Amino acid sequence: MKYFILFLVAFFFIPSLQASDRDLFSYDKTRVDNALNGLNRVEKIINDNPASDPLDLVEKGQIEAVTFNQFKSAFGFGSEPPLGIPSFLWGCVFGVVGMVIVVIMTDKDKAELQKAFYGCITTYAIIGVFYLFAMMQYSGL
Repeated sequence: MKYFILFLVAFFFIPSLQASDRDLFSYDKTRVDNALNGLNRVEKIINDNPASDPLDLVEKGQIEAVTFNQFKSAFGFGSEPPLGIPSFLWGCVFGVVGMVIVVIMTDKDKAELQKAFYGCITTYAIIGVFYLFAMMQYSGL
């Protein structure tokens, strides 16, 4: 019986796991090359000056300083919620752990932390209401 169920699951679900959208796996090579030109230029300058520290080259103005803030939105940090999941849901689903994840991922963004806190409070309020309702039913009130 186990093998029959396994066969049915494999027969019906495995064909649906095939990729159907080819555009997700294609890219424009010229756009990628254009995006990496700045990195190639910085790499060439650093290779031409092996004795120099990259920070010295930044101070001399040969290369631009790159800060983490320039990449925050690319990773879903900063003004966007962590990993594209709303902070309220992080707090609501994962509770205190979700709030810690929001703090770490958003670099202590207070607005996102507040949303996660409200999600956490909402979950615990709902659990409390259900608990009170269950206790009233159990005690016969």
